Amino acid sequence: MGARKTAALALATLAAAAWSTVAATPANAAPVCASAGGPTVTVANLTGTALEGITVDPAGRGCVTDLVSGRIFRIDAPGAPAVPIARVASRGAGASAWIPDGRLLIGYGADPRVVVGDSLRQAGIVTVDPDTGAVAPFAAGWSAGDGVVYEVPGGFDPDARTVAP
Repeated sequence: MGARKTAALALATLAAAAWSTVAATPANAAPVCASAGGPTVTVANLTGTALEGITVDPAGRGCVTDLVSGRIFRIDAPGAPAVPIARVASRGAGASAWIPDGRLLIGYGADPRVVVGDSLRQAGIVTVDPDTGAVAPFAAGWSAGDGVVYEVPGGFDPDARTVAP
C-alpha cells in the first residue's frame, strides 16, 4: 500500500473514532450499589493465581476460576477458605456462569494458546457440580472459551444444548 493510501486510511480511521466518540449515545448503566465507595472487603486470598470468571449463586456462594492452572474454587462465605473443587483438563479456565440446575458452566482455553486458537481448537465449555466437583463436557472445538455466559430470554436447556423460543 502506498504512503498516500496509508495516510488516507489512518486519517479515515481517526475521523471515524472521533465521530463515534462525539455521536455515541450515552450508556445506560445500572444504578450504583448502595455500598459503593465503602471499605473494601477481602473475600478470599488465593495467592499464586490469575483469577477470572467470578460468579455468585443465589445462596451467596462464589466460584472463581484460575486462568493459569485451570482450577475452579468455591468460596462459601466472605473470609472462608477457597476450596478447590475441580480443574479443567486443558487449563485456561475463564468464564463462568450458574445454570438453573445449580451447576456451573466453565469456559476453558483462554490462555496463551488463544493466539493460535483457530488452528488448535482446544477450547470449549464444561459443566461443574460445585458440591461434588464432577466435570462433564458441554461444548468443545472452539478457538477460545472466554467471555460471559448468560441465560437468554425464553430459557436455556443445558442438557438439550438448545435455546428455547
